[in-house]
Amino acid sequence: MVERSGVGAKQRLNDTEDQKRERIKKLSEAVKTIFECIGEDPNREGLLRTPERYAKALMFFSKGYEESLEGACQSMWLFVKSSCIISY
Repeated sequence: MVERSGVGAKQRLNDTEDQKRERIKKLSEAVKTIFECIGEDPNREGLLRTPERYAKALMFFSKGYEESLEGACQSMWLFVKSSCIISY
């Protein structure tokens, strides 16, 4: 059984650039909150850019939730077809 993506993941497909920036900003703020909860200072020099980097990485690593199995297979098939060399 293939599990389908959630509604939120599918919404990400149609996000505008402003919505993508807002999502990264929201995730970054959540990471800052986590740092504060564990006793870190999110404003110290070594952590200033970490929340945004983490948010971007999380979006990258979860981008598969935005894709369908059918779409991935079709893309793979097109790649295989275009990469094949037929010899006689």
